[in-house]
Amino acid sequence: MSAPRPGFIHPSAVIGEPPEWRDWTELTTIFAPDIASTAQVNAFVTIDAGIRNPTRIGEGTFLMAHVHIGHDCVLGADCELAAGVVLAGMVTVGDRVHLGVGACVRPEITIGHDVRIGAGAVVVADVPAGETWAGNPAKPLKSPWPGEGEIDKVHMAYERSLLLPEGQSELEQRQRAARRGWMGDLSHP
Repeated sequence: MSAPRPGFIHPSAVIGEPPEWRDWTELTTIFAPDIASTAQVNAFVTIDAGIRNPTRIGEGTFLMAHVHIGHDCVLGADCELAAGVVLAGMVTVGDRVHLGVGACVRPEITIGHDVRIGAGAVVVADVPAGETWAGNPAKPLKSPWPGEGEIDKVHMAYERSLLLPEGQSELEQRQRAARRGWMGDLSHP
């Protein structure tokens, strides 16, 4: 494990401005954002002040250029938000979450730990931990790995391919048929 990188806030970042909330007035109490010392906040990032609680940015979180964090958002540790990500107000993001370029999350959404959100996704529903979502509206993507019970199906298919009808496996028969298709029948010289 590498040593943590020191945090920084780019001089062009706008931190703690009043929230973009229709009912906000200058008499409304606001809370300054709480940004962890190891968080990295890049150019032109905006982090709104909180209305009910401070907007929080967790340890080791990396905010790329032009990210907007709305009021009362809470970002966990070691998150990465690519350029142009927008989190509307009161979004909660777990630890080790990655949001792709231009992803948008509507207000009051919760994103679990270890989640991946694809570029340009529009998140309109809570995202359970460990999932990958993409699209507009964002939906879960299927895992490339077989689920419970699927392993048995894969094994059975493999065993069927090893059966030798007429002295050949199904794979050998398909390969032979494919060769015949572009080279003619190889059994007759």
